[in-house]
Amino acid sequence: MIKTFAALAHAKVANEAIDTLERTEQLGIRDEILEEMRDRSSKKYFVEEAPVISFPPGSNRLGERYKEERPPKNIVSGGETIVNPYSQVEMKSPFSVLAMDIKTKLPVTMELISNAGLGSSVEGFKELRGFVREVALNPHRLVLFLRNMIDKEAGKLPNRIDVLDKFVKLINGETKAESINGQTLAILMCESMRQGDWKKQISLGKDYGNDGKLHTVYDPPVAPGSYMAEQTGIPLIHHLSLLKLAIGPGNGPKTLYPVVTADKAGNFGSNVKPEWGLMRLYDLLIHEKPAAVVGTHLANAGAATIFDPSNAYTNYPVVVAPGWWRKAVDTMGKGNVGVGAEPGQAIIFLPGKFQGEAMMIPTISKEQTEYMHDALMMEKGLELLGIKEWVMKKTK
Repeated sequence: MIKTFAALAHAKVANEAIDTLERTEQLGIRDEILEEMRDRSSKKYFVEEAPVISFPPGSNRLGERYKEERPPKNIVSGGETIVNPYSQVEMKSPFSVLAMDIKTKLPVTMELISNAGLGSSVEGFKELRGFVREVALNPHRLVLFLRNMIDKEAGKLPNRIDVLDKFVKLINGETKAESINGQTLAILMCESMRQGDWKKQISLGKDYGNDGKLHTVYDPPVAPGSYMAEQTGIPLIHHLSLLKLAIGPGNGPKTLYPVVTADKAGNFGSNVKPEWGLMRLYDLLIHEKPAAVVGTHLANAGAATIFDPSNAYTNYPVVVAPGWWRKAVDTMGKGNVGVGAEPGQAIIFLPGKFQGEAMMIPTISKEQTEYMHDALMMEKGLELLGIKEWVMKKTK
């Protein structure tokens, strides 16, 4: 695998990890070690089962101005006044600042999932469900849901609750083994969830009421973000929210990786160079410079590393614009359908006990993400087990 890096230190760590992984492949023990690192019953290679994620109190801040309006308690449907069940949902404010403590000895990957377009005729649910099932098998692969998971027009659909439930099922899984609920960091309450259509009742057609007359039946209004938060227990975030990820071993100090999430790139977006909009957000609109900026709505995807010696967390912050899970960016016509970039972008974070150990590896495809994650897991795991030198010298 050929990959360039912004700094010699990053290149050294990554290339050593790749060499180690390739060595275990040659010896035929790669899969055995990677699996047993997380298997508590393994007496030979066990390191840790999974990261432990907690939300320390006192450092979070809610974005109250983004809080959804509570839907009306009653609506008239089918000639009768009925109770709106979605008015009972607790209205959740998205977080402007959300702190997370991720206790781990091993590298963790933050998978950036966006643009599934659930509810659209070109939605990417089937493909994304398969990917999510793969992620669920590895607890060190964490998930951040970004923009346009739900189609912008979904609020107009008569089956709009089914669309939300499809998103819920994606997170909670049909079985415990398929669930990524414990691996999901947050859900971006993007523009699609803030459309006015969700506040309106939707006609489901005509039906005869108890009075024998024909009446219109309505689906009641719903607050989609709060509904998702209640059904999954996952916190909501908004445009330019700040996630403060403290990643490292034990209960003591950890390396801090602040991540800012972007719904749109403002007037700075460029389909030719999708990282550009994120860089401009970093330069102009984000006061406290983070370790990473992720998101936006552009058709292309990409990642870049910035050199910023004034950054308090790392001299090499990264920006990542994720790709598209839906089959097309738009549906303007058979001859004009724009296809988005392949998905699978991520950031791999190395754990540490102090800020000087901060190191992130951005990836631009599913294949690169999986390979680099395995390589860094192998490198760190063998070091912790104290057997790296033995493995590198071992013969078949």
